[in-house]
Amino acid sequence: MSIAGKRSSLGDEYQLRVALHWLIRLLEDNTIEAIQVNSTGIPGENLSVTVDDIVIVYKNGFACFIQAKKNQPDHNNWSFADAELKHELCKARDQLEARENSEIIFYSRSPFGELKKLVENCNYHPEYSAFIRDAAQNQLNSLKKLAKILERTEEITYSLVKKISFGPTNEFKDWDEQNKLYLERLVPNVDVALPIIERYLVSHETNLRDSRYLITRSDVLTELAKCGLSPTPKRSEAEILTAFRQASMIGRKWLRTIDDESIKRTELPQLIELIEQGSKSILLTDSPGSGKTCLLLDIADYIEREKETVWGLLFIKGDLFTNLQTEQDLVAKGLPEDIVGQCARLADYRRVIVIIDSLDVLSLSRQHDALKIFLGIIDRLEKLDKVTIIVACRNFDLEYDPLLRGRSWQHRVHIKPLDFDNEVKPFLIKWKVDVSQITPELQSLLQIPQNLRIYGKLANLGIFLQSPSVYDLYNSFIEEVVVKNPRLSGEAVVALQNMSEQMMQQRSQSCPKVFFKTSEEIITELNSQQVLWEKSPGVLAFTHQTLGDYIAVRAALAKNQTLADFIFEHPQLPFIRPAIRAFFFYLRAYQGETFRRQVWEVLSHEQIAYHVKRLVCESFSEIAPVEEDWRLLRRIFQYHPDLFRRLLWRANNGYWWNIITQHWLTEAKLLLQDRESWLVQFIGWLAGWINIYPAEVITFLKEAITEKWATPQNLARYIRATLREFQVWGTEGIQELLKILVENFEITHLDSLGRVISRWVQFTNDGDTLLWRYITKNVLTVDIQNGNFRNKLGCQLHEFHQENFLENRLIQSDILLNLVLKEIESWRISLSNTSWDLHHSQGVIHGVDSLTILGSFGYFMEKAKSNEN
Repeated sequence: MSIAGKRSSLGDEYQLRVALHWLIRLLEDNTIEAIQVNSTGIPGENLSVTVDDIVIVYKNGFACFIQAKKNQPDHNNWSFADAELKHELCKARDQLEARENSEIIFYSRSPFGELKKLVENCNYHPEYSAFIRDAAQNQLNSLKKLAKILERTEEITYSLVKKISFGPTNEFKDWDEQNKLYLERLVPNVDVALPIIERYLVSHETNLRDSRYLITRSDVLTELAKCGLSPTPKRSEAEILTAFRQASMIGRKWLRTIDDESIKRTELPQLIELIEQGSKSILLTDSPGSGKTCLLLDIADYIEREKETVWGLLFIKGDLFTNLQTEQDLVAKGLPEDIVGQCARLADYRRVIVIIDSLDVLSLSRQHDALKIFLGIIDRLEKLDKVTIIVACRNFDLEYDPLLRGRSWQHRVHIKPLDFDNEVKPFLIKWKVDVSQITPELQSLLQIPQNLRIYGKLANLGIFLQSPSVYDLYNSFIEEVVVKNPRLSGEAVVALQNMSEQMMQQRSQSCPKVFFKTSEEIITELNSQQVLWEKSPGVLAFTHQTLGDYIAVRAALAKNQTLADFIFEHPQLPFIRPAIRAFFFYLRAYQGETFRRQVWEVLSHEQIAYHVKRLVCESFSEIAPVEEDWRLLRRIFQYHPDLFRRLLWRANNGYWWNIITQHWLTEAKLLLQDRESWLVQFIGWLAGWINIYPAEVITFLKEAITEKWATPQNLARYIRATLREFQVWGTEGIQELLKILVENFEITHLDSLGRVISRWVQFTNDGDTLLWRYITKNVLTVDIQNGNFRNKLGCQLHEFHQENFLENRLIQSDILLNLVLKEIESWRISLSNTSWDLHHSQGVIHGVDSLTILGSFGYFMEKAKSNEN
């Protein structure tokens, strides 16, 4: 590009932003040697640079040429009809042909539509012949268009296309925000650093400084150093390990035993295996009290004990860092500075495991700043090699917090309840509990470690609770351990209630010791009875937050508050949700009629927030409904359909079957509006019950078809989805239902019906006629006459539950084999046309259609059986 050309591009703000993005990447990507803007040539290389906006030169000799176009002239998607794009594509062709070890990246605010789709489809295929064989016709046409523009053969064009990629279609504001965010991760004081490197970039772009042709990392660091700015300095392995070891001791004091015994969790080996596999992020989920903190402490102990020489550990107890405004505040509270930078440095020496406990507490805290800071750290850690992040959060908060909801994690590990026979029963025997008197409901309650621990405290006092109520468990604990304790008194109960109220109002997980206005002897006794613990010097907390929630409910009941009163007494923010659930379940356990009245009061009150009403309805789905609940459920359905929908999809325990199928379904069938919507949701809901009540579910599905609950398209889609996980193949009516789905509904071979039928055939060793009908359903007489049915047969390998299903079935079933051979003979198509020879003739690999697969299997099976005879 000429000097005049360079001057003409001074106002290209878009190009400047893209170049700034790459300049920032230069600071952190050690594979990049240098970059150029408005290139006139790469030093040391005798070639013309035709794609010259930005050039990235890598240390391994690779080069990336970037073309930045602000937008398509008419602000439409770029297309092959655009003269400007045609010109740029020809320049890209010349550049790629001039330098073999290179690629082209196009940037624009306008999407590249047709070209981008072609590039993606070419990259799906390993070679040109595979693309020609398998690509859709519209993509073959696109390749022809591009070949004509480039004046090259289609095969050469294909090879050029595979060296083209695209940057994001950011607007100017997006680039500004992203560039600032990226630089902020690398350099402190971004508001000073950003103008420095922008000015340096512009001066390079216009050749104002010493005719420099390349910008290197050292050049940028030199400019930043003039203002005292620099990236995080490199630290030694020992230095980082020492800092991490000290920080990891914060919050490690935790009650991890039940009656002085530890429980080895089955999830520990699973976590170790995921770390060894190189997992980037692992989310550990559970319900309250299931032991996620104990499990994280177990993995931390294992790393320090068994992997000290090969792994690095940073353990962070998240709930100790709730009051943060900036990442720097973490340092003031004892964590290492620049956690991400130090993890990246340590990863040069060893695998790094970062454990962050209690993300749910950060979600519930007074401000969301702390959660945002930790999520930002997690986002950056995920991009590092040899770094594994393990994060713990309750399921409940994952679904409610918008900052957590929808986040993707490479792996999720859900902590299972304790095994009753192998883990819970030995404790009960030790406590001299009559195990035969433990109801299934109480068994489920005691499979939660926190509940088992409290039950054990009561059992050792001679109290053998039989109630399956969580509230009863915690209330009995307070009564026996606190109220009836001669070393404590009513003063202790009042202090505990005041503490829980203070924590609710302040939305905090702890309380200053000075606020707990009672004697040191009482505090010591509460600590020894595992009611409280000193979280840090001068700071008290409940041994488990659930205990604090139930004490708050106890205090509210002492004041004769209703559930609505309790909600209004506190800010309707996330922190109050666990306590609302505790109040809800108390009402359910002890005040049935009051429960229904108070729940409706909450749901119908205009001043109660939607997220609280949603919480109440979804909590409703966890209880065992009785006949008396139907009136309330009907009102929710009629007046709050969205809340009822949330309840319905969570109502998956066995007690809900009768009330939904016998009461609500009748109501839904009578609807004048939204009838189809609700009935297809019911079909979807049946998927959770299909292996529990298989005969009943099959009957409902057949009724849905007979009574035309929805349009045929919707019916077929929902029924097929409901059958996807079906396992009880001996159920009466399943064959009839499958036959109806094959005969009466359109079959698209992208749906799951073939997988369902193949599993049924394999399990019953029957049904070959129906299977063959499924395979040939879409083949019409006119298709046979025209010879146009090769891909209308439903027998591609992916259409069955196992890729080798059809082949194996033809071996096992003479009935199916004879059906195949007879039909192929009637079509008068030579089996030799489907053989291996056809598809490898003259060195050309042809497409494998459904008829080829079918004919080849049939031919070889018949030949094998003939040999046997």
